[in-house]
Amino acid sequence: MAAPLYTVTGKPVQGARGSSKVLRDEFAAIETAVDLLNAIPLFAFADDLNTADSFWIPTPGWAGTVEALFAVNYDANTTTATVLTAELGGTAVTLSGTWQFGATDAAGTQVTVTGTAANAFTAGQPIEIISNGGGAPVMRVMLCALVARTS
Repeated sequence: MAAPLYTVTGKPVQGARGSSKVLRDEFAAIETAVDLLNAIPLFAFADDLNTADSFWIPTPGWAGTVEALFAVNYDANTTTATVLTAELGGTAVTLSGTWQFGATDAAGTQVTVTGTAANAFTAGQPIEIISNGGGAPVMRVMLCALVARTS
């Protein structure tokens, strides 16, 4: 399958003694392709979403928007729902719906929402994920933010 954003020039080949200009040109082409990416996923692990707490997802050194948020649990939730919210710099991100693990969600359940407003972050501003700690027992979760670059 051909790469839609980046076409390898074939230079420099392994073991070649190419000029530094050839190398710079290749790296410039790669950088241009990376700048064209629509969105990238950022991950963080939460050791227990069923204890009320905040967890942070680090962001790159550029400004962007939170396009979607995902979470998948490693442990079953067995009591009440665990509700998640997101904030950027203390301001709540408006989400497409309620982001939560239900009272009886089995391990391996994925929950997803999209960011619809107040979802812009500045360079290096972490995304705060807040759990209401509603469920039980300890529930380990992988968090993912799909972010798009704006600058």
